[in-house]
Amino acid sequence: MPDKSINQQNKRLEIIYHCYEYLSINGLKNLTMNSLLKYLDISKGTFYHYFKSKDELISNLFFEITKEHIFQQKQKLKNVDTLRKKIEILYDVYLVNSYQNKIFIDLYKDFLLIYSHKDEEYINLYNRKFKDILFKALSEVIHEEIDKKKVKKDSLITINTIMAAADGMMMYSYSLEEYDLSKEFSIFLDFYIESIKI
Repeated sequence: MPDKSINQQNKRLEIIYHCYEYLSINGLKNLTMNSLLKYLDISKGTFYHYFKSKDELISNLFFEITKEHIFQQKQKLKNVDTLRKKIEILYDVYLVNSYQNKIFIDLYKDFLLIYSHKDEEYINLYNRKFKDILFKALSEVIHEEIDKKKVKKDSLITINTIMAAADGMMMYSYSLEEYDLSKEFSIFLDFYIESIKI
């Protein structure tokens, strides 16, 4: 007999990924419950069986998309041998100007704008979950470099610095059109890696 909790989780993920498709086309600012339900082809009752609100869905959506992205990026780390390249792979959303990355960044910007005025609970929930998985991925990368004696032993204490700098730069890029996030993050990485090298 199939596990009910697995089926329920699969349905939640299916709703999340279809919602992301919808948002990729229509944006987050114009999201209404009725238009979303029509796109998902489900009833309100079915929706509320899996999510207590549209806001909970959106928060979970950003976490699942980010988690999946970091998982995919971690697979690419196996083929790379420098710390800089590994960090660039984990932060490719900031560095690679692709159509998919632009969609995610635009949606995330709207997420922050909408929910910072509405209910910080959902932003905080997403940020905590996101920080945990990215922190773990960066820790693994830096641990490897410490084991290879390429960076200082206390380099692990700098992980929050990378994360805060990257997030700050992303926020700055939202307010200044001419701000080149990829270029600025690349410059930051040069200084950062130089500072922890043995």
